[in-house]
Amino acid sequence: MFRVLIAYATDEGQTKKIAHFVRDTLEASGCESSLMELCADTAAPDFSAFDAVLVAGSIHVGRHQKFLEDFVSTNKHALSRMPAGFISVSLSAGSSHPVERSAADRYVAMFCERTGWQPDTTHCAAGAIRSAKTPFLRRLVVHAMVAKNGITLDPSGEAEFTDWDALHDFLEAFKLHLACADQSHIEAAE
Repeated sequence: MFRVLIAYATDEGQTKKIAHFVRDTLEASGCESSLMELCADTAAPDFSAFDAVLVAGSIHVGRHQKFLEDFVSTNKHALSRMPAGFISVSLSAGSSHPVERSAADRYVAMFCERTGWQPDTTHCAAGAIRSAKTPFLRRLVVHAMVAKNGITLDPSGEAEFTDWDALHDFLEAFKLHLACADQSHIEAAE
């Protein structure tokens, strides 16, 4: 059984929902997982208590949360010593326009460049619009962007775009990566 840390940063709650899905999916397949919600003053966990880590964060105004970047930058050496993945949550990842979808990949590349960390695998997950939790000016920008893409929001201004099947497939591939890494470690010890 693998022990997986799921460290995540969320602003409006969709990345938290994704982190819980990740935990539930991993636990259903026999992994032990721990959730860690990051904030500006989060202390580093005992990475030796885990076999792998998944880090998740969301894009707002073209950038992942600063405290997520700080956490990864500070802990990049520990993260690099174990199987690790990164889930980047953005509306761009769910766009039907290729140029906007490619922006999601650029956000990941910029995150890796700023933090100095290269995860083994990455996944760009489409986020959600949570109007009630979004500051007014940001909400206007997001609603205009969504309207430009021909998406009509329901009266509440809420919409979820996460492709749960694609996220599940990513997790299946990550578990395979864990198994292969574990086998390599066993063979190296022999």
